[in-house]
Amino acid sequence: TLAKASSSKIVDLLKDVENWSFVKQNNDNATLAPKIAKAENRIDFNNKPVELINKYRGLDLNGGVWAMFRGEKHLLSEINLADKVLEPGYIEIENNKLFIGCKSGSISVGEIQPAGKKTMLIADWLNGARLQQGERFE
Repeated sequence: TLAKASSSKIVDLLKDVENWSFVKQNNDNATLAPKIAKAENRIDFNNKPVELINKYRGLDLNGGVWAMFRGEKHLLSEINLADKVLEPGYIEIENNKLFIGCKSGSISVGEIQPAGKKTMLIADWLNGARLQQGERFE
């Protein structure tokens, strides 16, 4: 495995600490990353599923990702690739699992946090949401 292969290399690297060399950073060439605006955390279901998952991974520690449902903001988490083909934003429920369509695919969502409420498992949210045929996330 990768862990076994890399462990011996790490030991070799640490034994050679006396020969390490460092380059001083030139602060004149350094730049700061701009602050992430809350609007950037919104999911656009017209993107490919992999792009949405990468956005979720990148922004999970910065407030997570969200989408609008019934006019309210919902934070989405535990997002994974799914093999369903749905129109962007449209919902399908199967075995208490939520699938949301994206460009050329779909994602599954494991947890959700409606505006002003606590995070809950999708199965619990589905029990109270009373979804109608054709509803979608925006």
